[in-house]
Amino acid sequence: ATCNIGASKPEEYGDYFAWGEIEPKNEYHIGTYKWCEGKYWTLTKYNTNYDNGNVIDNKIVLDKEDDAAAVNWGGGWRMPTDAEMAELFAECTWVTQNGVEGYQVKGSNGNSIFLPAASYYASGYLNKYKNLYGLYWLSSLDTKEPSSAYNILLQSGSNALQNNRLRHCGLSIRAVYPCYEFSIVDYLGEVYETQNFFAGEIVEEPADPIKDVNTTEYDFVGWSEEEVELGSQTYTPVSFPYTMPDHKVTLYPVYKLGDLYTTSISTDTEGPEDGTVGGIGVFSVSATKLVSFSPGN
Repeated sequence: ATCNIGASKPEEYGDYFAWGEIEPKNEYHIGTYKWCEGKYWTLTKYNTNYDNGNVIDNKIVLDKEDDAAAVNWGGGWRMPTDAEMAELFAECTWVTQNGVEGYQVKGSNGNSIFLPAASYYASGYLNKYKNLYGLYWLSSLDTKEPSSAYNILLQSGSNALQNNRLRHCGLSIRAVYPCYEFSIVDYLGEVYETQNFFAGEIVEEPADPIKDVNTTEYDFVGWSEEEVELGSQTYTPVSFPYTMPDHKVTLYPVYKLGDLYTTSISTDTEGPEDGTVGGIGVFSVSATKLVSFSPGN
C-alpha cells in the first residue's frame, strides 16, 4: 500500500491500532485492550502461556476478523508477516517527504514506498517522538511473551529493526496485498515458466506443454496441482479461468496414452546391397518410432 490505514497520502500518519483490534480509539492502555480482562496476565485470545491467562489457544498469527487491514480495506489486504517486512526493509533510506520524516523503502522491482515516522500510543497518550520514530504492527505474536506482538521499528540514523511491543499500544499499520508464484512444470518435472499473481486474481489457461520423444505416444489432457504419473488418469483437474489462492501454486501436465492403431511398414531399400524393411506394429497418433534394418545378404 502507498499509505497507512486511515491516511490518504503517503506522508500522513493515519490511524493507530492496538494489536488485534480493528478500530482506532482515544486511549491505548491495558484497561482498554479488547483481548484481556484488564491485566497482562488475563489474556483471552492469542495466548501460548498460562502465565498470561487461563485461555490457551496457541494462536500466533492474527485471524482475519482481527486484522485491521483485512477488515478496513477488504479484498486481499492484510497486515504483513515478519518475513514479508524483513524482505521489504532489505533496502531502505531515512528521508524527508513533504516535511515529514520517515523511511523510503525500495522494492526489488525498483518501486518505492514512504513510511512516516508517526510515533505510537502508549500508557494512554501519543509518544512525543514524532518524526523520530515509527512503529508498524506485524501480524505475528511474540510466543515467548504473548502479551506482546512483533512490529517494525523505524528510527532516524538506524536501520529498521524487528521489535516487540505490548499489544495494547497504538501503532501504525501499513497493509500488504501479497502476490504468489504461479509455476508451470514440463513432463520432466522442471519449471519452465513462473508468473506472480495476487490472491483472487484470475489466471488464464496456459498453452499446452511441448511434447518430447518420451511423451509422443501420450495425449495432453490437462493440468493438476499434484504431480501425476505419466499415463495415469487418477488426478484432480484444474479448471480455467483459475482464481489464484493465497499461496504458491505449481501446475503439472497430465498425459493419457493415445488411441492405438495397427500399422504395417514395408519398403525396399536401394544401395550397394539389397534389403527389405518390413513389419507390423501398434502405434498411437503422432507416435515417433525408430526403424532399423540390416542389409540383405
